[in-house]
Amino acid sequence: MTTVTARAHLMKGAFILSGTAMTGLVSLKGTAFHVAIGVVCSFLILCWAAYKSGYLDKVIPAIRKKDSLLPLLFAAAIDVSMIDYFYKQRTLKNVREMLRDTGYMPYGDEIAAAISIIVGIAAFYFLFLCVYLLWPKLAAVALEFARNLTKLEKRYLIFSTALLAVVVIIAFNVSSVFYETRDQSGEIVRFDVVYTTDTADLVDSNVYLNISSVQNDLKQPLFGLFALPFAIVGMVASKLLFFVPYSYPIMMQIIQVFLLQMAMVLISRMLKLRSIDQLILLLFLNASYPVLMFSLNMEQYIFSLFWLILFLYSCQFGWGPKVYYFIGAAGSLLTSAVLFPLLSRSKELKGIVKDAGKVALQALVILILFGRLPLLLEVVSSFKENMEFTGAAISSGDKWLQYVNFVASCFVKPGAGVDRSTFEHVSYQLHAVHSLNILGLVLMILAVAGFLLHYKHRFMKICVLWVSFSFLMLCVVGWGTAENGLILYSLYFSWAFMALLYMLIDKLLARNHWVKYSVHALLLIVMIGLNAQGLYDLIRFGAEYYPV
Repeated sequence: MTTVTARAHLMKGAFILSGTAMTGLVSLKGTAFHVAIGVVCSFLILCWAAYKSGYLDKVIPAIRKKDSLLPLLFAAAIDVSMIDYFYKQRTLKNVREMLRDTGYMPYGDEIAAAISIIVGIAAFYFLFLCVYLLWPKLAAVALEFARNLTKLEKRYLIFSTALLAVVVIIAFNVSSVFYETRDQSGEIVRFDVVYTTDTADLVDSNVYLNISSVQNDLKQPLFGLFALPFAIVGMVASKLLFFVPYSYPIMMQIIQVFLLQMAMVLISRMLKLRSIDQLILLLFLNASYPVLMFSLNMEQYIFSLFWLILFLYSCQFGWGPKVYYFIGAAGSLLTSAVLFPLLSRSKELKGIVKDAGKVALQALVILILFGRLPLLLEVVSSFKENMEFTGAAISSGDKWLQYVNFVASCFVKPGAGVDRSTFEHVSYQLHAVHSLNILGLVLMILAVAGFLLHYKHRFMKICVLWVSFSFLMLCVVGWGTAENGLILYSLYFSWAFMALLYMLIDKLLARNHWVKYSVHALLLIVMIGLNAQGLYDLIRFGAEYYPV
C-alpha cells in the first residue's frame, strides 16, 4: 500500500468516524433504540459516501490551508455549542441512568463532561468539512444577491433594518417578553404570553443553534440546521459585544429582521415591480401587523418564510440551488413541502413524483446525518401530540369566523388585550371571535379579484394557491383554532394576500397614477397608524407586566 493510498484510507476512515460521532452528538431526541438506529444508518451512509460515491476523493484534495481559517473558527464554535447541548440534554441523563444501580463506579458530572468532549472532538473534522464546503456556496449566493441590488433596494434594506433594529434594542431593554419572559420570581414563562407564541421556550432551548431542541420537532425537523449558519454569526457577534445587555437575543432578532427584509425585496421582484411601485409594496409589507409583530417577537416563522421565499424566487428566476432552498423551506416548516410540484419541470404527474422522490431521498439523508431520524421513527406519537392543535372540537362556523378574522389580521392589528384569566400568568391574547369580521371578508373577496385580473401571472397563481392553502389548513383543518391562535401563522401567509391586493389596486387604477398613489398613501397612513398603535400596545404590555 502506497503512502498516498494509506493517507486516503486514513482520511476516509476519519470522515466516517467523525460523521458518525457528529450524528450521535446531535441525536438529543428519541429513545436510545431509535437513536442507535439513526447512528447506524448514518454510519452506513458515510461509508457509501467515502468508498462508493467517489465524492470524497474530489473533496479532500480540494481543501486549501489558506481558505481554512474561517471554516475552522466557525466549525469550532458550532462544535462547542453542540458539546454543550449534548452534555445538558443527553449525556448527563443517560449515563446517570446506566450507572445509577451499579454501586461500583462513582459517578459525577465529570464523566458526562468527558464523554461530551470526546464525542465533540471526534465530530470536529466532519463539521469542518461541512462548513468548508458550504461556506463558499453561501457566500457566493449572498454576494450575488448584494451585487444585484438596485440603489432603491440597498437604501430600503439599510433604512428598514436600521429602523427596526432600533425598535428591537429599545423594546428588548424595556421588557423580556419578546425573548425570555420571566415573572416576578424570576421563573421563565415559556408559553402563551404574547398570543400563543412559545418565545421564551424557543430562546431558552435555543432552537436557532440547537438542532435537536425540543421545539424543533416533526413540524420543523431541520429548522435548527437551516437557522444555524445565521445563529452562529449571531452567537459570535454577541460574544464580541459581551458588554451589551441581552446581546444574543438582540443580535439574533436583528439578523431575522434583515432576512425578513430580504424576503420582502424578493417578493417585490417576483411581482416584477420597479422604482416607486416596488417601494410602495415594500412599505405596505412593512406596515402590516405580522411583519411588525414578528420583528419584535422571537419566533421561528421568519426563518421559515425566508427559505420559502428563496425557494419561490429560485423557481421563478433559476437563482441558486433550488433543491437546497426547498429542503430548507420544508425542513423549517413541514407544511411548505406542499410546494413540491414546483421542483419539477415535468408537466406529467409521474415526472413530478419522480423528481420529488429524488429530493425526498436527499432530505432523508440530511435528516439521518443530523440526528433527526428518531423523529420519523416516532411519527405516530408525534402525530397524536400535534392533533391537539387542530380544530376537531371546534364547529365549522367558529373556524370560519376565526379564519376571516385571521385574514384581517394579516393587514391590521386584531382585537386583542391583556388576559388575566386564561392562564396562570398575565398574557396578551386575541379576543374571542363571535361575529363575522367584515374587513376580513372584504379583503378575501378583493384577493380573489386580484388573482382574476392577473390569472396569467405565474406568481399570482402561486399567491392564490398559497391563500387557498391557508384556508385549507386554518379553516378546514382548523389548525390553531382550538387555542384561538391563528395570528401565529399570519406572517407565513400574509405576503400572498398583500401581493394579490396590491396588484388589484395597481390594475384598477393603472391609467390614473395620481389617484393610484393617493389611494396607496391613504391606505398606508391608515395601516401605519393602526399597527404602530398595536406595536406600542405590545411594548407597553411587556414593560408593565414583564419589565427587564
